[in-house]
Order: sequence, then C-alpha cells, then structure tokens
Amino acid sequence: MIEEATSAFFTAKHDKALRIATVLKFVAWIAVFYTLLRSVLWYLQIDAWYAGWYMTHGYDTTVNCLFDALNQDRTYAVKAFIGLASILLRGLAYWFVLRGAAVGLSILVETDLNYRDMPDEEASDE
Repeated sequence: MIEEATSAFFTAKHDKALRIATVLKFVAWIAVFYTLLRSVLWYLQIDAWYAGWYMTHGYDTTVNCLFDALNQDRTYAVKAFIGLASILLRGLAYWFVLRGAAVGLSILVETDLNYRDMPDEEASDE
C-alpha cells in the first residue's frame, strides 16, 4: 500500500528528471577528468615542440625542458600560460554548467513534490 502511494506521488516525470540529473552529474565529472587529461597532454605536446624548435633554430642546446625554454623566451611563456588557462577555464565552465543543470532539475523535482503535498489553498496564496 505504501508503494502505491509513493508511486502515485512520485511520477514518471520526476523519475526521468532525476535520472537526467544523475547523468549530468556523471558527465560533469567526465568533463573534469577530460580537462585534466587534456592539460597534461597539452603540456607534453608543447614541451616536445619547444625542444625540437630550440634545437633546429640554433638556440641554447642546454634547454632540457619546457620551463628552461620558457625562461629564455618570455613571449612564448605568456602564450603557453594563456593556452593552459584557456583549457582549464573551459573545463571549469563545462563543469559548472553541467552541475548547475543537474541541481536545477533536482530543485524542480523537489519543488514540485513539495507543492503537491500542500493543500490548494496554501499554494494559491503564494
């Protein structure tokens, strides 16, 4: 009997909205991990590019890593920092949007369930 009352109270629309919210939460974390992976791969790509570029253009051959190369050429250091910041901020924005949508759907479901519980007179006063 309790299951019948619960199923009448919690409709298929509520269940669908909560499932979508759960998927959005999961996709938000996938976006975070993708962003971190992309940042690491970006660093490795830039590191290899700088090492090759410095050797082919006759610069100091004691450049061992990206940080040494960026220390010698500040313009590229700024560009590299902006590129990394762009990747990280874009991933953070994706996370906020997806989490916000998930929380919004959860709030809508909970609000609908709360107003269903109220008598019609109290709901019309607000």
